Formats: sequence, structure tokens, C-alpha cells
Amino acid sequence: MFRMKIETQLNLNDRTMLGGRPDVYRFPKTIRIGESTFAVLGVTPCVRPSYLSLEIEKTERSLIGLEAVE
Repeated sequence: MFRMKIETQLNLNDRTMLGGRPDVYRFPKTIRIGESTFAVLGVTPCVRPSYLSLEIEKTERSLIGLEAVE
């Protein structure tokens, strides 16, 4: 199961990017953060090994410090 603590967040025009270090490198189609479910639009490997950036549908909520799970 995919699990990642969200360490960074960047809100763009049409999507939100979340950065963190996942426990497995499976790329989910959707993730749950708290009570909300978000579609994963893309995945970008980061320059630092073991970090990952998930592109999800746009949200204005601050998600830093929360956990994203599949």
C-alpha cells in the first residue's frame, strides 16, 4: 500500500504538487488525505533519491504534515 508523509506543497494554476518520501514506489491513481480523496494526475521522481512529487487535482488546503495513502 502506498503511504507518504507530505513534506512540501506547491499550488499551481491547475494542479497541486506534493513532495515527500513514500514507503513504496507504487504510483496510485487516487490517494486519500484525511477525509478527502484526490486523483493523481502525474508522478515526478525528484533529484534527491527516495523523494517523490505527486501531482494531484487542485486544492487550496494546506496538506503539509499529513499522510497520503492509497
